[in-house]
Amino acid sequence: MQAKNVQKGSQSGLIKDVQKQGKKRASPQLFSLSSLQSAMNKRYHASASQTLAAIQSLYEAKFLSYPRTDCAYITDEEFEYLVANLTKYLGLVSKPVALTNTTPNKRYVNGKKVEEHYAIIMTKVVPTKEKLASLPKIQQQVYDLVLRTTLAMFADPYEYEVASRILCK
Repeated sequence: MQAKNVQKGSQSGLIKDVQKQGKKRASPQLFSLSSLQSAMNKRYHASASQTLAAIQSLYEAKFLSYPRTDCAYITDEEFEYLVANLTKYLGLVSKPVALTNTTPNKRYVNGKKVEEHYAIIMTKVVPTKEKLASLPKIQQQVYDLVLRTTLAMFADPYEYEVASRILCK
C-alpha cells in the first residue's frame, strides 16, 4: 500500500501500512430478568419495575416464558418448539432475516445450566400482529426485544473487518 501523508492538528505522520483483520461476533445471549431490564432501560429508558410489570403481563397472556429467571439458557425442548415456530415468529418482524442455524448451539442451549427456569423467550402461543399492536407500548417493546434476541440465535455470526494503520513520524 502506498504511504500517505496525514496531518491532524499540529501532528503529522506517514501511514506506513494498513492492516485489516476479519472478526466475528455471535448474537447476544438470551435474556434473564436482569439482562432484559437492563436492555429495556438502555433502549427505552424503562425502569426495572415497569419492565417487570410488562413481562409479567406478557407471561400471563402466555406470550413469554416465566419472567423471574436468572438463567440465560434454554433446554433442547424449548429449542425444538422455537424451531418449529420460526416461520410464525418471523411473521412478526418487519425485516426478513436469514435464520440458517437450526441446530442447538451451547451458547444458548444448555440443559445443564438451566436450574429451575430457563431464559425469557417466546412461548408456543404466537400473537398476531394485530394483537401485538393492541398491547400497551412497553409490552410491545419487551416482546419485540425478546423476539429479536431469540431469533438472533438462529442467525449467522456478525462478520466485520477492523482496520488499523501503522504510522511513522
